[in-house]
Amino acid sequence: MYMTTVDVAASTMPAVSNREASWAKPVRAAAETPIAKVLVVDDKREIADNTADILHDAGFLCDIADDLRQALAAVRVDGEISMVVIDTNMPGLNNAETIRALLECRPGGGELAVIIVTSCENINMTVESLRLGATDFLIKPVVPDHLACAMTRAVARMSLKTKVAA
Repeated sequence: MYMTTVDVAASTMPAVSNREASWAKPVRAAAETPIAKVLVVDDKREIADNTADILHDAGFLCDIADDLRQALAAVRVDGEISMVVIDTNMPGLNNAETIRALLECRPGGGELAVIIVTSCENINMTVESLRLGATDFLIKPVVPDHLACAMTRAVARMSLKTKVAA
């Protein structure tokens, strides 16, 4: 069953239409309490839907954005998004600028895990992404188990950071 972010939060927030929240895209609601809320960003909707399905099956709640502009708006507005899976091989995106923009747009500087997914197998880009703060880097086509493992590692890392900070 697909619903919008607004539908998921309807019991705790006043309803907002998709026109008012243009970043709100269909999401798959998790049957149980989700591990974390993930924003999947890809300009190819079929790939974004497949990625969201994989993550949903692994226990994550997912939203979808079609481009960086929508992703930044979603991360700014929805404080529950703790992870972003983004294809940086989209028109108009620069890998370094994308990572910086996502990490800097978080209100209050909250933790945000950024998982890069791209078809570009460039070791320099991988190293640069990780140095800039990306949590992981995966090459397309993404193997579902590899994506699930990357997400699990990111959750563990964020949990550890929270414990160390406390």
